Amino acid sequence: MVNTDELRKVHGKIQGHFKKYAERVVVSMHNPKHHTSGRKEGETWVDSDGKKWEMKNGFPQSISKLQSAKTPWFCPQCQHPLNSNLHLKMFRKKGKCHRCVVEDETQMRMDGTYADHEDRNLLLNKMGWFKDRIIELAYYLEELHTPEFQIYNEELGTLVMVEKWEIPLDKLRNDVGAELVNCNKLLTEMEELYRDRWGTLPGEPSDNDGSEGSD
Repeated sequence: MVNTDELRKVHGKIQGHFKKYAERVVVSMHNPKHHTSGRKEGETWVDSDGKKWEMKNGFPQSISKLQSAKTPWFCPQCQHPLNSNLHLKMFRKKGKCHRCVVEDETQMRMDGTYADHEDRNLLLNKMGWFKDRIIELAYYLEELHTPEFQIYNEELGTLVMVEKWEIPLDKLRNDVGAELVNCNKLLTEMEELYRDRWGTLPGEPSDNDGSEGSD
């Protein structure tokens, strides 16, 4: 049987906790009517405080300076919630949810364009690997030096021994430099292959950008 007195005590304790924290809550009200009147869907503007806004679904929504770095709650293509690791992983890789990727790839298979799409992504992945490798090799080449092993005496507050290890620095520099040249050569060849087959590289301005026809 339930002890009503004990139940009342527990209920009162819970209410007391809610009241204690509720008193700390500060509600901020903002009436954006003065800067949203006549705004169209998708329109963006900056208010008098320098804050950026966007009219979305009939309501003003603030835009963070880090908006582009945030993962959205919904897929930008189909508005499906990104509520699983699979959807989030695919969004970071493809910019859309897993369901949209599957639908797009299914349509490409029906259109007979999937093989071309797969070849393009494979080449882009290879190029990305070579770009990372070139950066890594350039760093190695810049930081390559004779390694030292140092022993520090805390009581004396000085180094008591410095041991230098002899390594063939010239040979290492030549080997790293040769690999760096080879990676640059292969990357250039892959970029030319991409341009021949698909046109300009992602992020690369096209030949028509900024050009005007002559009379």
